[in-house]
Amino acid sequence: MNEQQPAQQRAANKLGVDKTPEDVEIFDREAGFTYGAKRALNGGKSLWRVNQFILPFYTMPPGADQKAARAFVPVDDENCVKWQVRWYPTEEVTKNTKEKVRESFPEESYDPPTNAVPFGHIRMKAKRSNDYLIDWETHKTRRIGIAGVNLQDVCVTENEGPGPIMDRTKEHLCAGDISTIKARLKLLDAAKALREKGTVPPGAQDPGVYRVRGASIVVPDDVNWIDGVKDAMTVAPDNHQRTQTIGS
Repeated sequence: MNEQQPAQQRAANKLGVDKTPEDVEIFDREAGFTYGAKRALNGGKSLWRVNQFILPFYTMPPGADQKAARAFVPVDDENCVKWQVRWYPTEEVTKNTKEKVRESFPEESYDPPTNAVPFGHIRMKAKRSNDYLIDWETHKTRRIGIAGVNLQDVCVTENEGPGPIMDRTKEHLCAGDISTIKARLKLLDAAKALREKGTVPPGAQDPGVYRVRGASIVVPDDVNWIDGVKDAMTVAPDNHQRTQTIGS
């Protein structure tokens, strides 16, 4: 359903672009990378949906007026906690946006809080043991019956193999996995540099690397995409405008 899609997909739906990108490119950064996916429009222009990966575990999806950032924080060898924040970048955007804020839907709710397990106050109700609250009738007749891309991602991640730790040497990666490959290389390079040379990982002592955001921008085809999205994805050092958090 449209209301269960992220902001960037709803924006793309309005433009009528194909959901499948025709080109994917990566712009390397010291503490991560910018990932751009191109979808052609009419009139010599294209929609570029820009994601950010920033060490050690932050991602920023494209968004539209509403922006988002996610942190996948490891808690042990087999589990992590995902934190997500959403906001409008300026008061002007907050006042003028016509974008409907994506609210959580019932399938994304939590189990009753408990002290019996770690992070018992944010344990998802939808989980492997209940098939992620799948609607089997929808699954059989229309589309995947797991509600929304967030739960679908959780399902795929938790069911990649027989156990929580995958043997990555047996993977068969494709062009669509380019950002996954790049993120792993960034993490491995940082870990090796710390172990072998004592090099502090990029960003650990420089908060300036986080002055980026995801973006969804129409760029003329005769303009290099990274130049075309630069202003929209860069936060100036002197930008102290108040932001409004709208969810987590």
